Amino acid sequence: MCSKAFSWLACCLLTTEVMTMTSISTHSTRRGMISASSATLLIQGAFSIPNEALAENKNSVVVDDLFSRLEVSTIAPKVPQFQLTSSDLIYPDFLQGLWDVRSRTRSIDAPCGVALFGGEGLLKKATEEIDNSELDLVYSCRFVRGEGGKLVADRAYNIKTIASASMGSVSVLDLSATPNEVKCTLQPSNAGGVLFKVDILALGRKQQYDEASGVYVFDEVGRNVVETVVGGERKSVGLKEVETISTYKLVGEGKVEGRQKSLTYLVPSPDPSTMEFKMWAATGGKPIDVRTYDVTYTKRVT
Repeated sequence: MCSKAFSWLACCLLTTEVMTMTSISTHSTRRGMISASSATLLIQGAFSIPNEALAENKNSVVVDDLFSRLEVSTIAPKVPQFQLTSSDLIYPDFLQGLWDVRSRTRSIDAPCGVALFGGEGLLKKATEEIDNSELDLVYSCRFVRGEGGKLVADRAYNIKTIASASMGSVSVLDLSATPNEVKCTLQPSNAGGVLFKVDILALGRKQQYDEASGVYVFDEVGRNVVETVVGGERKSVGLKEVETISTYKLVGEGKVEGRQKSLTYLVPSPDPSTMEFKMWAATGGKPIDVRTYDVTYTKRVT
């Protein structure tokens, strides 16, 4: 599965057509790298923490304004402090219905260095999709009326269409999706029968609107557990937090444009002696992987 796909599936799992691919796909190219989601947490003795890395952490800051988080330098932001401010994200009425979506990678950064990103090979492979129209992720997404008539993302539909676009039509073996938790089992067509069990729990949710520009911005943070199963046996477990920021602006009849930014953070182990804890400490709360995308939505006429 492509790096964007895994990052994106987590994006979508939580927010809209976005928050699922971000937690599951934050490594390598958008097609073919699901296993990399846990790779960073499995790095052993080759990783060490330079003193200067810990010193640089003092420059990290917490920025909770969503428009600022969208623009802030990748070396600065820590995980946002806001919690679940609403039961779900509520979208503007112009998004109601079914949309054809095209997402193009614009930037990929490793704020904490190449090693914590996952290695030189992964970073090089990931950057191949920057401004590469041949590697655009093309799928469909849907927004429907929920409780009280409010417009919400059809998470289950969006997850399936994104998974199919990035991993193959038989990739989603089971799925349960609510605004606060998503569980699914994925089997990418190129994974040789390996299963990936994904559990994404929403930790934070916030949205804002800028009347002057007509831009809506949405942000969700999820804790993502990805379990790799081979031959019925659990082989590895990856744990990360993924933040996905998405904007929407109506630019014409049946036409919406937006930006997306995904930020992947390590999660500390309860044992300070473990490599996982040392790797987390080296980040100082900064993301290890930051990606931005330009996204266009075209209303499908039914």
